[in-house]
Amino acid sequence: MAIIGDVAVVNMRSFLISVTWTYLLQLLCAICNTTGQCTDPGIPDNGFIISPLNSTFPVNKNTTFQYGCNINYTMYSSDVITCIDTTWDKQLPFCTIFQNVGTGGQTAYQSSYPKAWAKAKSALDGDFESFTPTSEEYSPWWYVDLGGSYDIHHVMIGCKDISWFFNKQIGSVVRVGFDETFTNNQQCGPTVSDSIFTADYNNPIMLDCGGPIAGRYVSVSREGITDKLALAEVMVLAIGTCDIDPGIPANCNRTSDPVLPTYVGGPSLKYECDDGYTMYGDSVVECVAGSTWSSPPLCTGNC
Repeated sequence: MAIIGDVAVVNMRSFLISVTWTYLLQLLCAICNTTGQCTDPGIPDNGFIISPLNSTFPVNKNTTFQYGCNINYTMYSSDVITCIDTTWDKQLPFCTIFQNVGTGGQTAYQSSYPKAWAKAKSALDGDFESFTPTSEEYSPWWYVDLGGSYDIHHVMIGCKDISWFFNKQIGSVVRVGFDETFTNNQQCGPTVSDSIFTADYNNPIMLDCGGPIAGRYVSVSREGITDKLALAEVMVLAIGTCDIDPGIPANCNRTSDPVLPTYVGGPSLKYECDDGYTMYGDSVVECVAGSTWSSPPLCTGNC
């Protein structure tokens, strides 16, 4: 009996040791699995998640989320973010009803061209990899002539993911107005400071003008600073408008005429078919992103 008892004690000790090590291994695995995890990044205003759906948070490192924007809204910045070491590599994308009216078709200028490849229009080409620098000088500047009047709500300044670029934008002032001597124009948003940047310099800086500022000229300048100015991209965001009457299709009528210009997302038009005709398509026509009307319906006779 003593031998049996000793064996039982030894077996119990072995069992307890095994259970303890199993528990410790499970605990270590749980800790390892949570390393680098990210919390819920949220959903952009006027946007939605494309994938993955129904996620449980926190999510593991290297998990990616893709987003889309609601109808009539345009996305600026990347549509994909990735979990890297407990943080997301980018900010949520920005979905806006505003459209970029500085798209490269306008004339842009800058205070100097130190390199043969430096071109002011590089800041309007939609490419964050291209950029344009000025020389090191007092109050370096850049501005674009939009060619007409716009109600400007936001200006986005694109940066490259290098600290040198970040340092060449600190102290920048954005102005909007009708005076080609741009220092006389109204300032849009705060002066750019290091507190505006995130750890990822590639995130665009969004400057809110605090309500629409009407203007033709948009400038970026490091006023009172002796240094270079470097810009990868400048986006001038204004509400788009539909300026042309979409017309009335044959055998149709509508309940009201448009008030032109109609802003994107503004009042819609309601169409009806004449008696004896059948409608194909949507009876409601709207001013949509891209400053175009959605397709009017077609009214055809019954056979």
